[in-house]
Amino acid sequence: MKKLIVAVILASGLAGCAGTGRMLSYGTELSDAVVRMGPAAFSVYIHPSENTLMLQRRISQTSNSDGPQLIKIAAQTFLDPIGCTAGPASMLSAGTWESSFTCPSDINIRALAQQQRTALQAGAPIHR
Repeated sequence: MKKLIVAVILASGLAGCAGTGRMLSYGTELSDAVVRMGPAAFSVYIHPSENTLMLQRRISQTSNSDGPQLIKIAAQTFLDPIGCTAGPASMLSAGTWESSFTCPSDINIRALAQQQRTALQAGAPIHR
């Protein structure tokens, strides 16, 4: 029984590390964009090499009611202006979510975000 308890504790600790490691893979820069949905605002980070977005509620707006559907809608709100599509969202840690995305072949989302970074961080939509 002791071994089982230790195994469960270790497994839950490693699961937390996996989420933290995944979050760190996005780098240490400030968010690429802010998406506003009514009173809610989300920081959006574009993964440097994978077609995924990390979304976090703004610090002053933490909520336990965020779920994968709301996060997918926030991701889609960010992606819509350039014709990209959000995939399902999964939780990385409390308040931090990840969503995959696909874009048309002529869209370089990282270059667009870099060129428009100041406006995107102020909440403006991304554009071609």
